[in-house]
Amino acid sequence: MNRLTPRLPLPLARFTHSAGRARGVALLVVGTALALGCGAAAPEVQATTPFLEGDAALFDRGVSYIADPSALGGGWEAEWSEALELRVQRAEAIALATGHTFREDMTPRREVTYRITLDVDSRLFGQLPDELELVSRPGDPGFESVQGQEARILRQQFVVFVKWQVHEETGAIEPAFHLEPASETVQARVRELITRMHGVTDGPRTTVHYN
Repeated sequence: MNRLTPRLPLPLARFTHSAGRARGVALLVVGTALALGCGAAAPEVQATTPFLEGDAALFDRGVSYIADPSALGGGWEAEWSEALELRVQRAEAIALATGHTFREDMTPRREVTYRITLDVDSRLFGQLPDELELVSRPGDPGFESVQGQEARILRQQFVVFVKWQVHEETGAIEPAFHLEPASETVQARVRELITRMHGVTDGPRTTVHYN
């Protein structure tokens, strides 16, 4: 797929709420141990649900560039809407944030890793530090949507969806994420879903509960 083509979610049939297929355990994390931003005061974060198999498709460590979902039409728009609802339901934090830095690192295996630093402008749900570092690696479902897209990310505002995840190799707790353009259409839909699903309009919450 051409990486400039707007990416749509992976098939959502893979999503499961079965705890037996969870890839992680519920976490209680003190924000100061997260090291998510240089000098940023990180609040306490509570992840109250495990990272399930289907969460990898929702929080794919990638970016969507679809500012007007209605332009997709038909089944594509329906799939986008379904994925958005699941992201809002499963996310432990949602915010408006602006791309600040875009860094390309080379691993000892000669693989490129992308690191995006976001300035958090407004917290819509959950807790996040003022500066958030996101990592996208080869093998992540959203890697290709980040690759070579520095100009489309820097100084652009996004809705960022975060779910905390334990990295399998290092054991570090990282934000698995997905970025959507912070267009008026997307923002309105996200705020509506947050209000309906979580009972809040704006602002941080320390604990995230799911029914």
